[in-house]
Amino acid sequence: MRLVCPNCGATYQVAGDLIPAEGRDVECSACGHGWLAFAPVAESLLPAPLPQSTVTPEVAEILRAEAARETRVRADERAEERQVAQDRGPVAEKPANEDQTPVPPPLFRPATKAEAEAAAAARAAAAAAKARDVMPADVRPVSQAAAVKTPAAPLPAEPVKDPGAHGGFLIGFLAAGGIALVGVLTYHGAPALMQSWPESAPYLQPYVSTIDGWRIWLQDQATALTTP
Repeated sequence: MRLVCPNCGATYQVAGDLIPAEGRDVECSACGHGWLAFAPVAESLLPAPLPQSTVTPEVAEILRAEAARETRVRADERAEERQVAQDRGPVAEKPANEDQTPVPPPLFRPATKAEAEAAAAARAAAAAAKARDVMPADVRPVSQAAAVKTPAAPLPAEPVKDPGAHGGFLIGFLAAGGIALVGVLTYHGAPALMQSWPESAPYLQPYVSTIDGWRIWLQDQATALTTP
């Protein structure tokens, strides 16, 4: 095989078995340039070229014209079919049993929906008549004329509840609890707030001092009550 230096173009003829398929580092003796040389690919391993079309431009133009004509013919046929259907008008539907096999006798075919409903109504009427025959006299329903009408006792009137009374108490309780919670959180977080935001000290310091005073007063009162 032949090797050509990509730097200076020097050509070398070497044995093909010296260059493996994965390549080999070689060096040009003329310029000292080194590169990775690969064995030439066999022509049998190259992909086969795609077959060239033998259709001439004139034949291709004829084929395109034929395809366009066929499309127009099919479109005309569909338009003609639609026009004929419109001229004929809507097709009347045939009855369900027309042009069909004669219906077999009831004993040899499943009952239709109407027949099944009629049979169910007949069975229900027979069962009701049988129940009236066997019902004792003392439990039979009396007629409307013989029925004794007893006036219904008036229901006790329930006191009308004010829907706003309970709701107002709940709103007031929640508002008081929320204010108390904000006060407790402000008191406990005042040192950190004053350290991170010194401008708030004139407002938070009096509040903390007031709460401390109340807390000391309550503690003194509790001590006075518990001390004998």
